[in-house]
Amino acid sequence: MTIRIPLSAPTHHKRTAVPAFPRQYGQGSVEFALASVPIMLLALGGLEATHWFWVQQTISQALLQAARAGITSHAKPTEIGQAFDQSMQLLFPPAQNQASTQRQMLRYNRHIDALGSRWHMQIVSPSDEHFAQHADATLAIAQHTGYAAIRNSYQLEQHRSATSPLPSSKGMTIFDANTLTLRITYPHSPLLPGMRALLMYLGNANGTVTQRTLAAGYLPIVQQLSLPMQSHPVQWPISAATGFFPAGTAAMSLFGANQTTRINTCKGLWCLANASPEPGMPAAGSSTTSSTGPWAGLPAHTSFKPAEPTASGPLNIPPSDAQCGISVCCL
Repeated sequence: MTIRIPLSAPTHHKRTAVPAFPRQYGQGSVEFALASVPIMLLALGGLEATHWFWVQQTISQALLQAARAGITSHAKPTEIGQAFDQSMQLLFPPAQNQASTQRQMLRYNRHIDALGSRWHMQIVSPSDEHFAQHADATLAIAQHTGYAAIRNSYQLEQHRSATSPLPSSKGMTIFDANTLTLRITYPHSPLLPGMRALLMYLGNANGTVTQRTLAAGYLPIVQQLSLPMQSHPVQWPISAATGFFPAGTAAMSLFGANQTTRINTCKGLWCLANASPEPGMPAAGSSTTSSTGPWAGLPAHTSFKPAEPTASGPLNIPPSDAQCGISVCCL
């Protein structure tokens, strides 16, 4: 009997269980939440920047239309303001049960309540120094209105005949006096919630116009534009009620007493709880409404009512005027 011995006996290895990885329920949700926060902030910031750029472009176009109205109307503030407001209606498209003029009135009245004016505009040029140096009392517009006026025609001859050294100095020539320069500071209301509270912290209720606009919760958009005059500039009186203020003033008393107190006492992040509502939402406790006109049913507020668009006629310039055929076309 033959016994066969295997060269190597089979060995039986015991399988060891490999430990499974611990389950990670919700890990993807946590990672998504952490990654989505900066992405959402960037998206909201892009939305705010786009809205700000759109408002800035509209203000630029409205300021151009205002300057065009000013150079042909002897730099009259009422004509400038009316042209600016009509162009700014692009920011207030008609909504349900509200016309464009109604929405603009509501927004402007919020500006008036917070800042004392719907916007802040300055006629930088011609300035008081220009009128003091170049005023011509023989002009018909000066005799008719009783205000100082600067001759717009024959500017080169006026410049050559000037004997005082002051007109030849920088910024005081007859050409500078016949250049209309407007500077607008428009309070822009941000879209994102909480931005107004942040702007309030950045502002100063007792500072400059820009700082006071920030302190009221608005982002100031400042633009300046210059165009050559096409009519005799007149030194019209400046009235804060029309949104115009003297040029060169660093700070203005734009705030009402209640608004200044609210800004000074507002310290928390949610201090906007008592702020005035957005356009289209009447203030809390407000029951007085208008019953007539295009503002029927809206909260009564007589501070501002936008002027209706009117067709502008030709300039009232006689054919014998010296500027006919040179600066303007006379029919």
